[in-house]
Amino acid sequence: MKERSSKRIPSVSSENTSDEPALHTIWSGTISFSLVAIPVQLVKAVKPGRVLFRMLHGKDYSPLSRRMYCPRENKIVHPHEIVRGYEIGPDAYIVVTDEELESLTPERSRTIEIIEFVDVEDVDTIYYDHPYYVVPLKGGEKAYQLLARVMSRTGKAGLAKFVLAEREYVVAVKSVGGALALSTLHYSQEILLSDDIAPRHEKIGSEEKGRMKKIVKEMVSDFNPKMYADERRNKILKLLEKKAKKGLTVEAPQMAEAEGGGGPCQGTGGEHAQGEGTPVKKIVAEVSGKKLSLSNLEKDLYPSYGFTKAHVLEYYRRIAPFILPHLKNRALTLKRYPDGVDGKFFFEKRCPAHRPSWVATAKVQDQGEKMTVCLANDPGTLLWVENLASLELHVPLARAFSPMAPDYVVFDLDPGEGAGQLDCARVALIIRDLLSELGLACHVKTSGKKGLHVYVPLNRKEATFGQTASFSKATAEALQRSYPDMVTSKIAKEHRKKKVFINWSQNHASKTMVCVYSLRARERPLVSFPLTWEELQESLTRDDPNKLKVLHSEAVMRLEESGDSFGEVLARKQTLPYL
Repeated sequence: MKERSSKRIPSVSSENTSDEPALHTIWSGTISFSLVAIPVQLVKAVKPGRVLFRMLHGKDYSPLSRRMYCPRENKIVHPHEIVRGYEIGPDAYIVVTDEELESLTPERSRTIEIIEFVDVEDVDTIYYDHPYYVVPLKGGEKAYQLLARVMSRTGKAGLAKFVLAEREYVVAVKSVGGALALSTLHYSQEILLSDDIAPRHEKIGSEEKGRMKKIVKEMVSDFNPKMYADERRNKILKLLEKKAKKGLTVEAPQMAEAEGGGGPCQGTGGEHAQGEGTPVKKIVAEVSGKKLSLSNLEKDLYPSYGFTKAHVLEYYRRIAPFILPHLKNRALTLKRYPDGVDGKFFFEKRCPAHRPSWVATAKVQDQGEKMTVCLANDPGTLLWVENLASLELHVPLARAFSPMAPDYVVFDLDPGEGAGQLDCARVALIIRDLLSELGLACHVKTSGKKGLHVYVPLNRKEATFGQTASFSKATAEALQRSYPDMVTSKIAKEHRKKKVFINWSQNHASKTMVCVYSLRARERPLVSFPLTWEELQESLTRDDPNKLKVLHSEAVMRLEESGDSFGEVLARKQTLPYL
């Protein structure tokens, strides 16, 4: 590696780090220009580039291996001790805090605002970076196809700005094979095409084509790339330049090369490299001002995937702001896997007596007996629970201080033998349409296993489990009558073959559901994650059940980019009709 000058910040490197599949919806909003607004969604085709920061040990700035192993202290470093360092020379870094990066982040937008139209040939391929597909949403098909046709026939591309994943992009929107494609403008990249993106044929009149041509013609301009700049990248570089000029650089401690090969911080990213020694069994971390002892961080809880307890803790740390509102003041049932997903597990309803003094608790009735339960109301408690290897988090439909007032109705869709998750998707869409006719909104999430969960928010103190159980049972039985070859409301396995069982009995004060964003104890660290109805329909259109499976990495990416899409379940107030 070439030596870098500490007086000048070099060009920013880019790194592709996510494992998200192609053709996955990552943004929805509108394409807007003049008086035209077309509702669309973006389908991701490649991984985004980022300013590259090395992960350092916050105590002495030693670069860490992919397993966050610090060879100087001979241990795996807890996520809370890790900071970001921008490398400016051999073992020399500028440390940047999350708060500093956040202050440079542009405000998110739901609009791709086209500034001008230019000739496609004027946009040199050197400027193309990451390609996306632009897919029309309901109600926008005709305008979408009209724009695609006009841009294709005139050979124009629309230049626009929009914000995605905490960064403002300059993009080119153009017609490709009857569909619209969008590319961020940086460096050349191969654009992946799909014949399935173009919408169905729409009849378009000559007058409409004339109006669209006139609008495009009036906005035609020559392409001038110097008009556009990556403002966030420039701001980060200015921040780094400013820190460098002030001498705010740190240096990693010098270490002798580890015996067996590999210098400092050259871990393999898999098992411990030779010479790394045996990791420590316990560390003490500070979480939101609370001291927390964490143990066995190297234990592989998902052996076939290589996902350790440290990874589990880091996952829950990052998604804490999103999962905690759904856990708040709900009696937590721990599902513990001390030997990993391949070993034995046990449920724990009572809050362990050895809990820290700061863990919130509540007294609840369980089969006529009073019981002290844990309330995961803060990040510290969440990570304490995960240190107990409680991979799955299960909570009731009501809060501990109003245990007989459910906050929602749930339809637990479970495929029987010979049925699958796509069958659950079909039934979920039928439930959505039925509830819509009753004036009720609902939301769907994956179970993280083979089923789906449809939630109907209520959030009314007067709601009772008697009402929700009666409503869910009546709905399930009505669907069974209307779709006898697809649906059953009967729990017996002989009634469930090649059908989807609507488990209405989950609407009971004694029952729990896996919390949204909880990991599931499967071969891979899948997550119970919210889906849009468009995603559900797309999975059926493509006959692809894998689109209904969300890995931990995708869950973190989508949450950090788009926030809690299941939050409306906690806020929307609705009243059940009498059936």
